[in-house]
Amino acid sequence: MGVCDGPGVTAGPGVDSSGSIGFMHLRGLDINLLIALDALMKERSITRAAEQLRLSQSGMSTALRRLRDFFHDPLLVPIGRNMVLTPLGESLVNPVHTIILQAKSLIDHSPGFDPKTTERQITIMASDYVGVVFLPDLLKRLQIAAPGISVDLVLQEDHLHGPLDRGEVDILIVPRQALSPDHPSARLFEDEYVCIVWDESREFNDELTFEHYMTSHHVITRLGKARAPAFDSWLFQKFDRQRIVDVVTMNFTLVPHYVVGTNRIATVHARMAKIYAKLFPLRIVPTPFEIPRIVEFIQWHRYSDKHPVTVWLRDLMVEVGCSLGEPDRS
Repeated sequence: MGVCDGPGVTAGPGVDSSGSIGFMHLRGLDINLLIALDALMKERSITRAAEQLRLSQSGMSTALRRLRDFFHDPLLVPIGRNMVLTPLGESLVNPVHTIILQAKSLIDHSPGFDPKTTERQITIMASDYVGVVFLPDLLKRLQIAAPGISVDLVLQEDHLHGPLDRGEVDILIVPRQALSPDHPSARLFEDEYVCIVWDESREFNDELTFEHYMTSHHVITRLGKARAPAFDSWLFQKFDRQRIVDVVTMNFTLVPHYVVGTNRIATVHARMAKIYAKLFPLRIVPTPFEIPRIVEFIQWHRYSDKHPVTVWLRDLMVEVGCSLGEPDRS
C-alpha cells in the first residue's frame, strides 16, 4: 500500500502544515560532537578520548566546551585525579551511544556490496578454542572470497555482551547458553567432550571408570578474570563430587602442555583433542559419563542485522560451521 496523502494526514515533527518535509534544527549539535561526547563518556578523560578519535587534546577540549554550552551542563567534572559524569552526563550515556551505532549502521550501509572489492576490518570476539577449531577454515575461505577484509580477533571478556552492545565487536562467537536475548544469532557447530592423557602414561587404559576419573589428577580451564568454569558446574551438580585439580589454566590451548609427560588427565572438546593429538603425544579416551554437547553460535548487533557485510559474513560463517560435520572422537 502506498503512502496516503489525503485529508487524514496531519502535521508532525519535521512536517509543516502544508505537508512538506523540513529539517530538524539541532542548534549547532552535529554527529561529530556526539561522537566526541560518546568517547568522552566512555573514557572519562579528555586525553584518552582525543587519542581514541585521533584528535588533538585542544580539539577535544573545544568539543567538550561546545557540548557543555549546548546541554547547559558541565557533563564531566574533575574529582581528584579523575573525571566523573554529572547526573545529566550519566543519563546521556546509553542514548548517545545508541545514536552513534544507528548512524554508523546507516552511513556504512552499502547496497552495492561486493566481497571481492570491499576493504574493511571485521572484529570477532571468540574463545581460543573457537580460534583453533573454527576460525582457521573461516579465514582461509575469507582470504579467497574477500581479500580486502581483514580480521581483528579478540579474546572473550567476562562480560561477553558488553563489547557487542557497545559496537566494539562485529561478531561474537559463544556457546548457546551465553547468548544475549538482545541481538540476533545463528547456530555454527556442535562439539562434545573427551579426555586426553599422555600416550606413554601407564595410569590410563583405553577406557575410564567413573571412580578412576574422579580420583585422577586433572588439568582444567578457568576463563577470564572471573575464572568461570568450562563445564565443572554441571559436573558438580550432577554427581556432587569434586575432581582432584593439579593445574588450572587460563585458556584451552594450554591444557595439552600440562598433560604431556605426566599422569594427569584433562577433559576437553573433541575437535580440539583431535587436532592436538596430531601435534602432541596424546591419547584420546572417552569420558566415563555423558556430558551435554556444546553448541557454538554467532551473534551480531541488532543494528547491523540488515547490513550487507554482516549478512554476507554470517552466511559464510554458518556455511563453514556446517562443513565441519560431526565431531570425531577418534
